[in-house]
Amino acid sequence: GKILRVRLSRNMRTKASRHYGFIEFENPKVAHAVAKEHRLFHISNTNLVCKVIPMSELHPDCMSSRALKRDCQKIDAVRHNEASDQVEVQRNKKRIAQHAKRLRKVRELCGEYNYVQE
Repeated sequence: GKILRVRLSRNMRTKASRHYGFIEFENPKVAHAVAKEHRLFHISNTNLVCKVIPMSELHPDCMSSRALKRDCQKIDAVRHNEASDQVEVQRNKKRIAQHAKRLRKVRELCGEYNYVQE
């Protein structure tokens, strides 16, 4: 039978397989025959599990490349923000270390000094 669409699921960050996918067939009878034939097909030390899921039970964006692009954009934004957050953490560590160094010098010169940060 004719295959309309294929979607293999991958981890967006590592690009590694998530070990499942979707195949949309033109004819539902072909989908049932393929699922029955490959139900426990052995491949790469793993049993392949095939089952027919009606389109009504799938999310509308499941087979859409638009959804995949949107997911990629979200992941890129998160990655960018994480990188920014890590840079900010490093800056803050540096500022805290500089403040502690200044406070030690003040204590050496003037004795005990209490500084309240606001």
